[in-house]
Amino acid sequence: MAIMRTLKMRGHNPVQILVEASKSYVCSGQLSPLPTKITANG
Repeated sequence: MAIMRTLKMRGHNPVQILVEASKSYVCSGQLSPLPTKITANG
């Protein structure tokens, strides 16, 4: 739940990010870091 809340607070879609992270882990065996906060500049 903490990861879901953190992603929401950073302005991301938590489900989409977790699905992408899971796919990445299956392919590479490594977890990618959580994305940072979305800013006006990208």
